[in-house]
Amino acid sequence: MTALCAVRRGTLYVNCPVFLIILASAALALAVVNFSLVGSAVLGVLGLGCAWLWWSYFISQWRAWALSRGVDPAELHKRAVQAQLEWPKGSVFERTEIRRNGR
Repeated sequence: MTALCAVRRGTLYVNCPVFLIILASAALALAVVNFSLVGSAVLGVLGLGCAWLWWSYFISQWRAWALSRGVDPAELHKRAVQAQLEWPKGSVFERTEIRRNGR
């Protein structure tokens, strides 16, 4: 498997649900709280939190899956950063990943 193919699959299974969670929380804010500023802010923060948790957990699952199929780790990371699937090495946000087995 190529790194590009793995990144495409990662975008589908990791980033697309992140965007859907954010959109669903925005739609819920509009439908439920009826343009209340406080209610919209609370639902917005909850939506962002849920989306971040999704990404934090599933990015390491995706990476393990890709590496188990023989994708070069350096190429995978380079392509994933370009596709905005992963953060650059050393980024504060990279540290929010929920890694398996301490990896």
